Amino acid sequence: GGQEGGGEDSFRFVLSRDEFLDVFFDDLELPDLVKRQIATTDATSVSRAGLSSDGSPSQLDLGRTMRHSMARRIGLKRPKPEAVTELELRIEALEQDGSDADAEALLALKSELAVALRRMGRVPWIDPVDLRYRRYNVTPLPSTRAVMFCLMDVSGSMTERMKDLAKQFFLLLHVFLERRYKRVDLVFIRHAEIAEEVDEDTFFHDPRTGGTVVSSALIELLRVQGERYPSDGWNIYVAQASDGDNSGSDTPKSCALLQDQILPLVQYYAYIEIVGSGAVIRGETDLWRGYRAVAEANERLMMRQVADKKDIFPVFRDLFARRPEVA
Repeated sequence: GGQEGGGEDSFRFVLSRDEFLDVFFDDLELPDLVKRQIATTDATSVSRAGLSSDGSPSQLDLGRTMRHSMARRIGLKRPKPEAVTELELRIEALEQDGSDADAEALLALKSELAVALRRMGRVPWIDPVDLRYRRYNVTPLPSTRAVMFCLMDVSGSMTERMKDLAKQFFLLLHVFLERRYKRVDLVFIRHAEIAEEVDEDTFFHDPRTGGTVVSSALIELLRVQGERYPSDGWNIYVAQASDGDNSGSDTPKSCALLQDQILPLVQYYAYIEIVGSGAVIRGETDLWRGYRAVAEANERLMMRQVADKKDIFPVFRDLFARRPEVA
């Protein structure tokens, strides 16, 4: 026998991949992505642009034309065809009657008919001033071109766990961008002592080790940007992941590059620092302190720390949450 009150109703939701991503990325965006609209000519849109008094016969708006015709005919007192027909029938009836008593009435009707016919001749049913044609504009569809630079430290100080966290952040970013924006280029730059632009597969999977020179990645970013992504035609975004370790003398150079050359070009720069976990407690890195000083003077630079896998999505949402509209 069963026990009363001990059962549970079970149910499950089945979401498609697209539905899941819609929920997953709800309320996220590239900050200020629509700040600068770039008109391109790959697609055009035909839109109604009112009416015109001249145009192609195929674009004649018959309804509007007839309304203008009626208003003009009423205003100019053009006789209606049925009124003219009635006059003609009355004249015909009187002529058949042939009575002298109706002669005066017959003369008056003929005079009235003559006036009506003259007015009909002077006030046509359709006049060129009545014609109305639909007008259309062919305009380019506005689209926003954006490029996201993904910078990752792959030096020896980055443990496999740290690299995995950075990779998860960029993978999440990649899926987000592909899902939400039609025209966003991705540029992958990895660095140790030197930096190189690589393809997506190499960026995420090819192992590399060595020391750290962060400025090499920033210089490579500027090179690629200068060659392919002029700031007057592209919205530029950067996401950088590092453990914060850097050659001591390089941090001031990196901060100067960021502040003087990169931030003036970009809409947004997101920096995530992968920090140690467990018993390893580390103070602020030189790179973090240097970047923080830059961030205090420039709101385009946002910084967050990631210590564990569970931090990835909250940090991602925080970095890419919709900002309130600024009036």
